[in-house]
Amino acid sequence: MSITRDQLRAARALLHLKQQQLASLSQVSLSTIRRFEGGLEIGPLYSDALRRSLVEAGALFIDEDSTDGIPTGAVGVVLKPAPKLPEATRLRIAADAAIPATDSLSAIGGSPETGPSDPSPSETGGGSENGEA
Repeated sequence: MSITRDQLRAARALLHLKQQQLASLSQVSLSTIRRFEGGLEIGPLYSDALRRSLVEAGALFIDEDSTDGIPTGAVGVVLKPAPKLPEATRLRIAADAAIPATDSLSAIGGSPETGPSDPSPSETGGGSENGEA
């Protein structure tokens, strides 16, 4: 299946791929990609290789003959949905997010209930608040 130059540019943008990266992934020369994006036609073997590489990287192409609620004649590209995580993994992630981070207040002499404590005069160099020793 072929790809349009607009679909190619959109897919690269969605996937954050530079032309050189796509060239490496698809084994299509950088100059061929530049020519195609610039408006020149390329052969079907090249466009198929580009499309295959973009699909493998996560692009989903919408073509004129697409179905599934897509308007007839629509052409475009979207990112594939992220794979659903197993229930146990989602629960673990949710539990990890609910656990407070390490008690960093204890490192500065405080507690979650009272907050940081004021340093003693010996910790700050001693003396009274007005600078007298």
